[in-house]
Amino acid sequence: MNWRVSSCCCFSLRTGTLLLGYFGVISGIIASLGILFSLPFIKDWVLEVEKENKLLTPEDLEALVKYVQIILIIVLVLCVLSVLFNFLLLIGVYQEKPKIIKICVIVSIISCVIILLGAVVYLIGSFINPQLMGSFVIELVALALQVYFTMVFHSYYLEVIESVCSKRDGSNMPREL
Repeated sequence: MNWRVSSCCCFSLRTGTLLLGYFGVISGIIASLGILFSLPFIKDWVLEVEKENKLLTPEDLEALVKYVQIILIIVLVLCVLSVLFNFLLLIGVYQEKPKIIKICVIVSIISCVIILLGAVVYLIGSFINPQLMGSFVIELVALALQVYFTMVFHSYYLEVIESVCSKRDGSNMPREL
């Protein structure tokens, strides 16, 4: 099955891929900086919330702080990886390197799977806590966007492959006199 789009939001596939790549780099850097600046204050934030609720023992509170810090560090690593792969995508587009773009398409597909898993977790959690239904809907929107972005990257990858093949085949053709 060959899923292909012809443009990206009224832009050419190349321009759309570049815009998405730049957006990924910039948003990844902003998110990484936000996490780095918030990590030292996580304990204070959790303590402030706990003062209002008074539900946790001191041991549980420390465990919660550790869990939140671990989750933020994992998200930080994912943000840094996002910046690196989006930068790699930009290099692939500017240099018209299909192999580099293909790596980014594969990473984008993996992102779709991860987002889908998150949506399933929120859906299951919404049976226990109905407030998680909003997070489930947000995950579905994120999944739809990521699938579209993946289709844009893949379509541009196919466009570059066709361009490279036509250049290669054209150079082997005899010249007309």
